Amino acid sequence: MSGDIDEVKQKLPMPALLHQMGLGDRARKSARCPLPGHEDENASFGIFKTRGGAWQFKCFSCNNGGDEIEFLRQYENLANGAAIKRYLDLAGANGSRLTPRTFREVKAVMQRGDAIRPQQAFD
Repeated sequence: MSGDIDEVKQKLPMPALLHQMGLGDRARKSARCPLPGHEDENASFGIFKTRGGAWQFKCFSCNNGGDEIEFLRQYENLANGAAIKRYLDLAGANGSRLTPRTFREVKAVMQRGDAIRPQQAFD
């Protein structure tokens, strides 16, 4: 299962996930935290790529962080299993998926380190 999730994370990395959820303005290194439970008036939230290539989020205001599934778990107040299912659904692992052209575009923008605009992430 972990290998399957790792493959899906290649298809729907953190920046694309945030855009799909309507949080595209938070898909960068410094932004206000979108997680519920605190008012964030400063840019304490960011996403970054680890040395191993995985995407992570971190909020220095509420001290939360993690991968795409952990973000969904906290943002939508889901149990871990429900967060995994929701992520797989959003990634299209149960049907629809990103097109190869779209995936290449998203990957190129992420490698440049730019914030991804919604029209860049999806057809």
